[in-house]
Amino acid sequence: MHNMPGMHRPTVGETKTPPTLGVHNQMMVGEQTIYLSHLPMFMFDPEDHPHNFQVILEVTLSGPDNPQATYVNDRTQNPHERMYTMQPDAFEMIEFDPQHPKRHSLTGAIFRGHLERGGKRIIDRAVAQVVNTVYFHAFDPNAASPAQLDYLLFGRAPELFLAHVITKPPDFDQILAVTIIGPALSALTANELSRGVRVSIPGRANTAHTRITTGERVAGQAQLAGTQAAQPLELEASTEFYFEEGELRLPMTMHQTPEERAAGF
Repeated sequence: MHNMPGMHRPTVGETKTPPTLGVHNQMMVGEQTIYLSHLPMFMFDPEDHPHNFQVILEVTLSGPDNPQATYVNDRTQNPHERMYTMQPDAFEMIEFDPQHPKRHSLTGAIFRGHLERGGKRIIDRAVAQVVNTVYFHAFDPNAASPAQLDYLLFGRAPELFLAHVITKPPDFDQILAVTIIGPALSALTANELSRGVRVSIPGRANTAHTRITTGERVAGQAQLAGTQAAQPLELEASTEFYFEEGELRLPMTMHQTPEERAAGF
């Protein structure tokens, strides 16, 4: 489980617990390529902020009994299960900072469903080897919230995803499968998608209630690296794999919100 804000974090002797050490549970999406998305919380105490990060990692799974095949097969056999999660051993999240990387893998158990909400363990032990850090962001209490919906587009065509960009409380976490409509996909290189492409949705407020939903077709503006002008992008959303807002409030709540209930999370 998450380390709850305000809970005592033990120290060893005179050594303080590192401020980003914790059990950092991960959302899992993708079959052709697997991605882990950290389940974050706003935690602005400089001495204790393990989950104060939005992080998306591209990984491959290895270990006994071919966990990569087990995971992919389980998703295929359970097409109506939207959530898969991983509970890795405790580590310091700051070790994945791409400016100063110190860690390149996670080891832990994999669950069908939300591991904190009754998920079923399907793999006891797997190593998630990090191939690429798509996104790494530490939350800033002084950040300004975008006026319009702001997402990160990532993946490898045809398996593409949108992750809502989290900034400051109250906010929400969301991952959607999407398809790019028309010729715009050819303008996006694999390298750009591997680093995540920022996509804003003009005219849509940056709220959970006005988020992109399954079946919607929306017109977005993609900001490609090294360019000033935004690239028009038409997207069609399919499966909403994850939605959470209660844990991204201050104070946070583990109770299901009306918006989460309506979305089936």
